[in-house]
Amino acid sequence: MVEIVFAVLASTFSLFLSLTVYRARPDAFLNRTLATAFLFFGAWIACSFCHLLLVDPSPYFVTRMYRICYFLVVLATGFLFLFALGFLRDGRPEKRTIRIMAAAILSLALLNLTGLTLRRATYHAGVYTQKNGPLYAVFVFTEAVLGGGALLCLEMKRRRSRGTDRARVTYILAGFGVYIPLAILLALVLPGLMERDVTTIYAYYLSVLPLGCTAYALLKHRLLDVRLAVRYSFTYLVAILIFGLPLLSLYLAFSSLWRYDSRVYAALSASILALAVTLTPAVLRWSGRLASRLFFAGLYDEVELLHRSSETIMQQEDVRRGVAEAAVLVCRRLGLRELTAVVPDTVTEGRGTWLMGARWEGDGPKGFVEVARDNSPLYGLREETILFEDRGSATEDSRERAARAELASTGMVAAIPLWGPGGVQGTLLVGEKPNRLALDPLDLKFLEDFARRIGLFVEHYLLSFRLISKVEELTRARDLLEESDRFKTDIINLTSHEFRTPLTVLQGFAGFLAERFDDLKDEEKKDFLDYMLQACRRLVRLVDEFYIVSLLKSGKVSPSPARHALSDIFEDAVRSLEERGESRVRVMLEEGDKEIYVDRRLLLLCLRHLLENALRYSEPGTPVVLSGGSGKGGTWITVKDHGEGIPPEVVEGMFEPFTRLEETDKHKEGIGLGLYIVRLTAEMLGMSIRVDSRPGEGSTFGLHLPPSGPLGVAQAPRPGLQPAGGVPEAPSEGMEMFI
Repeated sequence: MVEIVFAVLASTFSLFLSLTVYRARPDAFLNRTLATAFLFFGAWIACSFCHLLLVDPSPYFVTRMYRICYFLVVLATGFLFLFALGFLRDGRPEKRTIRIMAAAILSLALLNLTGLTLRRATYHAGVYTQKNGPLYAVFVFTEAVLGGGALLCLEMKRRRSRGTDRARVTYILAGFGVYIPLAILLALVLPGLMERDVTTIYAYYLSVLPLGCTAYALLKHRLLDVRLAVRYSFTYLVAILIFGLPLLSLYLAFSSLWRYDSRVYAALSASILALAVTLTPAVLRWSGRLASRLFFAGLYDEVELLHRSSETIMQQEDVRRGVAEAAVLVCRRLGLRELTAVVPDTVTEGRGTWLMGARWEGDGPKGFVEVARDNSPLYGLREETILFEDRGSATEDSRERAARAELASTGMVAAIPLWGPGGVQGTLLVGEKPNRLALDPLDLKFLEDFARRIGLFVEHYLLSFRLISKVEELTRARDLLEESDRFKTDIINLTSHEFRTPLTVLQGFAGFLAERFDDLKDEEKKDFLDYMLQACRRLVRLVDEFYIVSLLKSGKVSPSPARHALSDIFEDAVRSLEERGESRVRVMLEEGDKEIYVDRRLLLLCLRHLLENALRYSEPGTPVVLSGGSGKGGTWITVKDHGEGIPPEVVEGMFEPFTRLEETDKHKEGIGLGLYIVRLTAEMLGMSIRVDSRPGEGSTFGLHLPPSGPLGVAQAPRPGLQPAGGVPEAPSEGMEMFI
């Protein structure tokens, strides 16, 4: 009776371990192989005591049952060896190796179902006897090789591991290391040597050693973390015991009373079904809460936590802020002191090293987003997870030792790569827990999944940055093309209009002279030639302006600064005007002629167009004042006219190409490129432009050239509203514009 009770308990516990391990991670190789090994192990124990259920079992029955036992024990030992081999290789051996070994194990196991291993077995009056076959020694040797190989792999894994991993392997090795040699000796070797088997029963009793040690490693040291499976199994078991079984008993009791009335029986069945559907979710929730209080109160559902973390990141426009809030959630749930995602400067493309995460401060974790400029060894990209608890491993290199030393100095216990679809995006630095240094396998697996999710979001965020940058570049290129197209269109329109007038004059007077040259007086011929000469000059001026704009916009002209006297530049600028315009210009300079460091050609071009513009938009006979000076703040130059002033609504656009003030233009000449040339030359010289205009009082254009050294001129400012520095302050009334 004792043997039967032990067999039921041991086999049930083994099957429970098998189910628990498998449900923890059904897709993992280690879980599947260990669960299968415990499944066959439990079946072996159950089959070994089946003959005790019969008073006098026949030799045929005993022989068949023990052949099945031999078959099951080979499979159990074989899958234990596959588990140990996969555990040694950190996951899974090669597929080819698995297929070959699985085929060999299955062949050796099937061999035990024949009479080649066990010819005959009997059980009578409490005495078990057996007659071995010719290949019984092969069976014993197979068990020794598979069991010894499993122990060897576990020992190699123990030597390579540190911290929690070493403790897990030690407990498994202790259980199976004692059991496998004794089981082979007591259940295989000694029964084959003796006529009566009196030792096998002790091998079954010893099965509590591997079962107990493995269970301890599963629960205490989180081997293949089965804590969620234990909790879920308890949840469903409680729900069945307190709700399922009573409901089924109630249904059977009432159905026996009204089994002859079909309508009552149908109504009863429908009512029980409705009650089950209605109350089952509530019962499962209640039993789940009970299980969470009784088993592993600090445990969490990694799938649900990962889903909540992802939602938190997606709710923020800035992925860095989203990662920080998700890190707060993870730190609080896992009890981590710190969790920091690092994206190095090489990935952010010059935006600095991003640090985003959470730190435990006071009563809870607080999120943070920072940009670091230093270059810590932990900020580099790596493809493998580094754990501080694995320090001192025989396989680690100098780089890993340096990384673990940096982890220790910063209070971190792990560095996990942030994998994205395009590769590693950074590193997730994990702080230690308040109560221990090592991370649970469930924690580590979740953090690796969390790191991959962060890598995905960071890569998409950076790709959106790059996409927006490319869109902005394309938009600027489109704007430039549109501006160039408009410029070409304006050139064609203005050319056809502005060039037509002088060409018409030339054609008309040339034709008139050709037809009536002999009839005209000399004075008339001279007048006609003067008109033609003015038309030619106008054509030359138009062509010159187009050519100058073309040179300035193409970048073919670059400043060549040198020391020049301001008075000489003013004199050359006035001399470049026509005779009637030259007489209207008044030059005013501060006392003491000073030199300025500037490109003479570009400044003369700028002043000539400003003076021509002032002469054109002011009454004939009124003076145009050209003044200037220099000091510590730089050089200032002003051109003041006494015209009608510039309307406020056109001031901002008058430096654009082909802009003319038709209402105030006294000569109706030009194509609107003069002030545009002024703007282009001012940008190249690094000058700012100030416009002060008052209706009825004229306009003042001021230029300010910042001080510069002998190595070059100041950088050109972007067109826009800017203060002009050394230009004299304007009165409080009137319209002012700074470029």
